[in-house]
Amino acid sequence: KNIKKNINYEKHKDKFSTRVYLTRENFDSRNIINRSEIMSLLKEYGFEKYDPSEMSIQEQVALFEQGNIFIGPNGSAFSNMIFSTGATSIQIYPPEFLKMRLYEVNCIMGHQTNILLGDKKTSGYGHNSNFTISTDRIEELLLELDSNNKQ
Repeated sequence: KNIKKNINYEKHKDKFSTRVYLTRENFDSRNIINRSEIMSLLKEYGFEKYDPSEMSIQEQVALFEQGNIFIGPNGSAFSNMIFSTGATSIQIYPPEFLKMRLYEVNCIMGHQTNILLGDKKTSGYGHNSNFTISTDRIEELLLELDSNNKQ
């Protein structure tokens, strides 16, 4: 709250989707290689793609304040969840590698936090690997989350 009160972000409110895909496509690491397939699926569920690295801090605050579900490859963009209230995150990690800091922060903030591990590493090493993930696995989790929210 203290950070938000010093940032003039109000003019950016209500210009973003409440369902957010956080892309890393402008980075060399932790990219989902089959992101076009993933984005096609996510669009069916009302998601829009955003790259926080190309947004002002005011836009980032507005995006995360109004968003209610965030999905994407794990990265620093998820630290902006400090501006969210009661949101859901789906952090996608490279296969066989978890770095739990942002997961823990989101849990402490009271967000529903979910983790998916990628299916196949395509390049890179460890936490910075590029990878693929099945659209079926993402859809299964989205359906489960939607079902839980209706109950």
